[in-house]
Amino acid sequence: MAVAVKLLRDQLGEFNSTVCTKVIVVGIEEALGEKATAIALVMAGRQRGKV
Repeated sequence: MAVAVKLLRDQLGEFNSTVCTKVIVVGIEEALGEKATAIALVMAGRQRGKV
């Protein structure tokens, strides 16, 4: 059974702008610190990978 997938962007797929993502990371670093941000983002990635 073939499934048609419509991507929002042909080359990147369904990704946000890297500039926006960088701003989010910098904001979290300012609020929590560099190490806490790294831990939080790694854990978020692991949780996302389980889905």
